[in-house]
Amino acid sequence: MDNNIFITGGTGFVGLHVREHLLQRKNGPNKLHVISRQTLEADERTHVYHGDLKKANDLATFLSNPGTLIHLAYAPNDESGTAEKVARALIQTAKERGITRIIHCSTAVVVGRQDANMINEDSPCFPYSEYEKIKLRLESIFLNETPSDIDVFIIRPTAVFGPGGKNLVKLVQDRIQNGAFKNYLTDCLYGDRTLNLVSVNRVAAAIAHFATVHITPIAERPTREVVILSSDEDPDNNYKYLALQICRHFNTRKLPVPTISFLQLVLPFALRLAGRSGVNPKRRYLSNKITTWGFQDESTFKQELSNYLNWLKISQTVRDL
Repeated sequence: MDNNIFITGGTGFVGLHVREHLLQRKNGPNKLHVISRQTLEADERTHVYHGDLKKANDLATFLSNPGTLIHLAYAPNDESGTAEKVARALIQTAKERGITRIIHCSTAVVVGRQDANMINEDSPCFPYSEYEKIKLRLESIFLNETPSDIDVFIIRPTAVFGPGGKNLVKLVQDRIQNGAFKNYLTDCLYGDRTLNLVSVNRVAAAIAHFATVHITPIAERPTREVVILSSDEDPDNNYKYLALQICRHFNTRKLPVPTISFLQLVLPFALRLAGRSGVNPKRRYLSNKITTWGFQDESTFKQELSNYLNWLKISQTVRDL
């Protein structure tokens, strides 16, 4: 495989961690290529292109050699179809420049309002929000419109948390600022609701793995792969455990009385009234497929969560009372 890796969205939350993991790998790239509209400092292993994905000339300059393309960039509130236009332009330019592999970062929530408790890559998708619909259309573009001689991996992470991200920040801050009684009522409502959290380190490591793993050229080996990336195999990936860890890390107050579990029956209706897509509080995403590609995680969900809560406290992203 050509040892050049091109990254869109390389300056974002996930992108920064992907770059770090790639540069740390023994079989990592000789050169990372990052396109950004921001002014960034390059180094001996990172080539920065100042450009815009929406401009054909910038794409042609960015994808300068054969290699692997990691597509992380996504503009929120995309009402003009920009993301789909960029996807097709990337595919066309990748074909012209000899790109041999495309890794597209999607999201596990493309399944939408799916009632099943266990979700895998074969579960039917019923996207509910506009975001979910756009993300599913992008998957279809990369899977169906990319030339057959280019390998395509669609990565579907669940709710990504970690330093620099937004997931959990407001929840932790609310738990700190709320009084013990309000936290108690929240505990009664949410109980052990699954949170579908996955650390950014796990996501970045998996993307780096797929960018560098050798694919044996056997006819039976699929070159179109959708892979869920979660930590839902850990039974403590739920609200009850998170609340307990926040209490321990930030010394928040907790009423010494049992929660009223029957209030959890109200939660699915409350989520539906709030217009949420994931209305099943027991939903878990299965990520068994990724292990068949040789990926092994070096840390656990509990370790990553503890490290992140420590980081939130030290960085003063959230503040104690």
